[in-house]
Amino acid sequence: MTKRVLLHIGFWLAYLLINGYIEVALVNYSWFDLPIWDRLIKGFGAELAVLPLKVGTTYFIMYVLIPKYIFQKKYIRFFLAVMALMVVAIFLYRLIIGYFIFPFIYEETYESHPFLSMLPRHVWTILDFFSIAGIAGTIKMTRMRINSLEKEKQLVEEKLKSELNFLRAQINPHFLFNTLNNIYALARKQSDKTADLVMGLSKMLRFILYEATAPYIPLEKEVLLLKEYLALEKLRY
Repeated sequence: MTKRVLLHIGFWLAYLLINGYIEVALVNYSWFDLPIWDRLIKGFGAELAVLPLKVGTTYFIMYVLIPKYIFQKKYIRFFLAVMALMVVAIFLYRLIIGYFIFPFIYEETYESHPFLSMLPRHVWTILDFFSIAGIAGTIKMTRMRINSLEKEKQLVEEKLKSELNFLRAQINPHFLFNTLNNIYALARKQSDKTADLVMGLSKMLRFILYEATAPYIPLEKEVLLLKEYLALEKLRY
């Protein structure tokens, strides 16, 4: 959990540094005669003021809209919900600019303009919000896909392991009882094959108890086990 939080903080810190640098460049163009520290304060201060809105918008898309619509394959509703969210985000963005950034960071009076005359800026704002939300959403979806593949692989491995254990549980007693019955029959006949059959059974049981549970078994050992099994089959008759 701590690692995940640190990754999120690192992501937004990197975004702040990149976007803050861009903002400083724009401020440099507008106030090129200001000292560098004043330009940094204006640039990064403006980006910090808007960052909570971008974070909230991004996480709302990632943790509310995507699970609610994308995972349910309701793509049209997802598109409409994102459009509505962008309208709200633009409205709040303009409020932050007009009532906080311009008077307190830029130290200027904000002049409102008709909506159509500000349309290019609104489009730029949407692209700005969409870009960061798209990057974060892509990272999240990629991580979810990787985790899903890992879980599927783990489930397959667990299923194969369970089937193998079940097969062993069925084969081992059956094989053991049959071999013991054969030993009993050979012992009653006082056959010379009895000792070899007991030794072969001992090797088989040692392999089953101590070596068959290992994650990987060398092919040579499996070949030897198969030879022991065939030898036991010959001794039975």
